Amino acid sequence: MMAQGLLKKKYARHILEGAIFGAGAVALTLMLFQFSFFRVLELKAYDAMMRLRGTRSHSAPIVIVAIDEQTLRTYEYPVLRGKLGSVFAIATQHGAAVIGVDELLTNRRTDAGALREDSLLLGFSRLLPNVFHAIGPFIPNDGIVGSTKYVDFDPAAYQSLHRHAIKKSTVEVPFPRALNIDERPFDSLAAVTEGVGHILVRPDSLDGVVRSMPFFIEYAGEYYPALGARLALTYLKLDMHAGVITRTLEGFEVAFNRIVIPLSANGDLLIDYAGRNGIFRTISFSEVIDAYLRGDSLRLDVFKNAIVIIGATARSVGDHNSTPIADLSPNCYIHANVAEQIVSGVYIRPVPSVIYGFILLTLCIALGIFTQVLQPRWSLVWTMTFIIGYLDTAYAIFIKSGYVLPVFAPLIALAVCYVIAISYSSSVERKRKSQMKEMFQKYVDVSIVEQLIENPLLLKLGGEVSEITTMFADVQGFTRLAEQLDPQKTVGILNTYFTDISHFILEDKGTVDKYIGDAVMAFWGAPLEDHDHAFHACSAALAMQRFINTEYRDEKRFSGPIIRQRVGLNTGTAVVGNMGSEAKFSYTAIGDSVNIASRLSGVNKEYGTNLLMTENTYTRVQSRVLAREIDNVLVLGKTKAVKMFELLSMVNDTHPDEFWLLLDSFQKGLDAYKRREWQTGIHHFEDVLNRRRDDMVAHLYIQRSLFFMEEPPPDDWDGVFVMTRK
Repeated sequence: MMAQGLLKKKYARHILEGAIFGAGAVALTLMLFQFSFFRVLELKAYDAMMRLRGTRSHSAPIVIVAIDEQTLRTYEYPVLRGKLGSVFAIATQHGAAVIGVDELLTNRRTDAGALREDSLLLGFSRLLPNVFHAIGPFIPNDGIVGSTKYVDFDPAAYQSLHRHAIKKSTVEVPFPRALNIDERPFDSLAAVTEGVGHILVRPDSLDGVVRSMPFFIEYAGEYYPALGARLALTYLKLDMHAGVITRTLEGFEVAFNRIVIPLSANGDLLIDYAGRNGIFRTISFSEVIDAYLRGDSLRLDVFKNAIVIIGATARSVGDHNSTPIADLSPNCYIHANVAEQIVSGVYIRPVPSVIYGFILLTLCIALGIFTQVLQPRWSLVWTMTFIIGYLDTAYAIFIKSGYVLPVFAPLIALAVCYVIAISYSSSVERKRKSQMKEMFQKYVDVSIVEQLIENPLLLKLGGEVSEITTMFADVQGFTRLAEQLDPQKTVGILNTYFTDISHFILEDKGTVDKYIGDAVMAFWGAPLEDHDHAFHACSAALAMQRFINTEYRDEKRFSGPIIRQRVGLNTGTAVVGNMGSEAKFSYTAIGDSVNIASRLSGVNKEYGTNLLMTENTYTRVQSRVLAREIDNVLVLGKTKAVKMFELLSMVNDTHPDEFWLLLDSFQKGLDAYKRREWQTGIHHFEDVLNRRRDDMVAHLYIQRSLFFMEEPPPDDWDGVFVMTRK
């Protein structure tokens, strides 16, 4: 019962900790997203979702009449107003339901040609009840100037546009308020046109991308709708003046009889782009006139029952902005998307902040609890599961309903929760390990304590068979060295030597087994699996030798006597694990392969070498190290010959030409020796000595060759030399 109570208490503590971590992650994330950098990331995530979705279903019959490069080559710009009026008439004649003009036709000019063009435009406009013109309001940077009531405004602009205005709502909405509308249809055109719509495009201040448009702008206490919205509502035969605005959790809604359009908290319509530029049917302005003159009614049937928007798409004349689905988009496409989504009834809405906050808090608290209750190794898995699950859910909701869940903020919150939870768990684990280490190191070696902490299963007798590479390294002539120095100096030098070479062993993934007198035993391939153990052992041996040959020869760095080391390497199977008694044991390796490495370390003395390895090791590294074959010997206590190689360097190390000539002569001498061509072998070995007089191996083979010339070996001689000493 007590154990159950403790377990329940432990889980309760973990749940509380997890909940605190989750809530803390949410709080920290909300603070981070006060900075513009993080808000931009959220906006980019929204753009990515829209691009990933690609083309959505769209049913509104939108047609763009493009004032494009072809038009500019055919006509001057601005396009003559008479030609503009003729396009109105052509489109209407071929069934256009409503026409929007994304061109600002401002004050009339006084020259005869301009007056004639204006008269043509007015003549067409009086006959066409379906044309809506653009207005360009001037909005201050802060969007609102002065009090809620305007007293200063341009009487001429008000008089010209007032008939097209919509009565202001009783619900106060922060629509952009214009100080003036000086960019508007000239007065006589405004008097005969069916209506106007604003073309105020406001890129996001954080990154310059157009994601929304003000549904209304306010001027002189009245509303003027966006051009795209004006066209769509007229196409749907809805009365703009009948719109009713109500407040919602996340902003506002404007209702026109059977349709309800959601707006953001600042009165913007979030634009649900149907697809990339070119998604709508497009015809060149010049092509419209050309097709009419040719009598090509089939081409002009594109206008049948269509919402037509006339605007500049040529890069040199039109206004262009960045949108979530295009790096650069003509503004007429933006107005077209506004009209299309209203006709199709497709809207983007942010998920209410209350619901989003609940989802975010629940996710982070759940993740925090999971990371505390479950094994730490599952924390990252659960974090990734939560992140992927949330992303998938947010994208599915966006695709199916148009509701937008923030993407980047939850990812940050979940990541922060994971980091907090793991940091806390790691801190607790470090404290636990420190306590265990402090308790056990009084009884066993610290290195073993660390292994026991990481893997408690090691706390038992026995071992397992593994392939390892074993190294024995000792100090050449240590006995004589100890006789020359006082014990304290000897111990100091030995400790320095062990410290230095152990560093290279550990750096190359080796395990230092034990120190035996003046020797160190190490192995690679256990307790951690290492498929490249032979190479790592060779790399450590060469690094040790380079260090001894440089640092220990420099009197400024090493004040002791000259030290030379001897290293033996062998690869083979051994039993690795805890050996000893129930009362006291040590982690070590035992086996014949270990004994051979030990013997090889001493064999260096017979050949005047420093680094010897067996053929078992050499075959595993021969493509990456440089070595020369030394001998095929039967070491003391063994019945099977061991082929030995002297480890010289890495294969890519640079050497003088003399070095390569020496190796070539030695190999030729060894080959001749094996063929019993004693005199030829002596010749090549003497060439080796001419290049390096202290090459003891060459001396040795010359002596053997001279001996065999006097007393030839038996016919079954296989080149094996029998050692009589360790």
